[in-house]
Amino acid sequence: MRKLIPLLCLLFMAPSFAEGIYKWVDETGQVHYSDVPRDGAEEVNIDLVQTFSLPASTASPVKAASDEADEEDAVIYDSLVITSPTMEETIWNTGGVVTVGVYLQPGLQVGHQIRLYVDGTLVPMPERSSSAVLTDVTRGEHSVSAEVQDPSGRILITAEPIKFFYQQTSVNRRP
Repeated sequence: MRKLIPLLCLLFMAPSFAEGIYKWVDETGQVHYSDVPRDGAEEVNIDLVQTFSLPASTASPVKAASDEADEEDAVIYDSLVITSPTMEETIWNTGGVVTVGVYLQPGLQVGHQIRLYVDGTLVPMPERSSSAVLTDVTRGEHSVSAEVQDPSGRILITAEPIKFFYQQTSVNRRP
């Protein structure tokens, strides 16, 4: 490959000079190319490369409204996963506070929002955040689901819902 690169350079440069290209092999068997003739060198015949030039365009690019809609449709999310709590995890003694985390790939696009539901109720999620802190979580079983919504209200991806259990030790409960 190392020997081929100089040859290719010479082949592309050949039309730029009127002299010929010469090839010879030295005493060690190394092949050489040059534009200067020398004893024992043979002239290499190089065909001209065909070229083509595009005519200049007189039209200016115009972006149609349908093109903008196509760009918006092009946003495709690969995955949306609830990362915490995990499926059927039991959370103990946090004073009713549970952090819910989500993972979205690729990242959230401008204008889109992650909507988080706990037990079927929409829970406010900080803008452009991948987690939300739930407060006043009661004892028992709970479900969490999430979705990504575009500005028009269309759901783009939905996470697999998870269920978790919340336990709080009670002074009324005796071993």
